[in-house]
Amino acid sequence: MDNLEVIQFPQNTVKNTETELKILDAARQEFADKGLSGARSKVIAERAGVNKALLHYYFRSKEKLYEAALRDAMTRFISALGANLAAVGETTDIKAFIRAIVTTYLRTMASNPVFPRLFLRELLDDGPYIRVIMENLLTSFSRVPETMFRMFSTFNNAARIKPLDPVHVVFNIIGMCIVTFAGRPFLDLLYRRIRNEPLVFDDAFLEQRINIITEMAYSGIIQEEQAQ
Repeated sequence: MDNLEVIQFPQNTVKNTETELKILDAARQEFADKGLSGARSKVIAERAGVNKALLHYYFRSKEKLYEAALRDAMTRFISALGANLAAVGETTDIKAFIRAIVTTYLRTMASNPVFPRLFLRELLDDGPYIRVIMENLLTSFSRVPETMFRMFSTFNNAARIKPLDPVHVVFNIIGMCIVTFAGRPFLDLLYRRIRNEPLVFDDAFLEQRINIITEMAYSGIIQEEQAQ
């Protein structure tokens, strides 16, 4: 284990929120790059501009720092997602609803680029923290998935979309959004091999992804008579 140095602080020492946020930001980057086992407290401390003793003071161990960094990243993402989805509202326009979901996910991920990598690395490592943190976050922000499932169930019951399980519909849409960021290195390679040019991951590219994911998701679930 990557042990942290132990240091005694005066009893009247007050934790600095700004310092804690710097440590969490550095930790998110390091853990996203290398995972829990590969990350080093020394590197996190250097990124945050503090010494290893302060990491121990704030988080006690690398494992607790990892849990805090993962929870912080997920809370930021789901909070932003919930706020953005709240602005969308509910609509009877299926395609507009799908586009709003896709836009919200991609734009929120673009604003929190470390989240997809950190989240997927935890899943791939079969980490022990993801389920507990997800359950806690879903309890706090349950309105986000509930709204999505309810809307697709409404469309399904009205026979406006194919009789597909809303859970799988939502899962597929989110998956296409996440791979936009998680698969960026592979996509960049494809661009260089097939188009002989580097991938420009800019606003125009995100808008293109929004359009394509929306069209694919809509075409895949809409009843044929509705599409005509």
